[in-house]
Amino acid sequence: MERALWRQCIEQLQSELSAEDFNTWIRPLQARQGEAGVTIYAPNRYVEKRVTDSYLPKIAQMLELLAASDEISTVEIQVGSI
Repeated sequence: MERALWRQCIEQLQSELSAEDFNTWIRPLQARQGEAGVTIYAPNRYVEKRVTDSYLPKIAQMLELLAASDEISTVEIQVGSI
């Protein structure tokens, strides 16, 4: 995934979330686009669970809107790093 796309997504989230929520839950995330869609990597299971429960639908929607010309079929989250 172009880093610019992920950067745009997190910039949008930063403008919509409190600084505490953004710095705690979104800033630690990394993302990579593959053939199956976008995979978001969380540093640990605690962050993975919170992002999945609270932010993943919004992140998926933003990525789909921002990608416009690219097709993003799935967005998933897992523990690990790029």
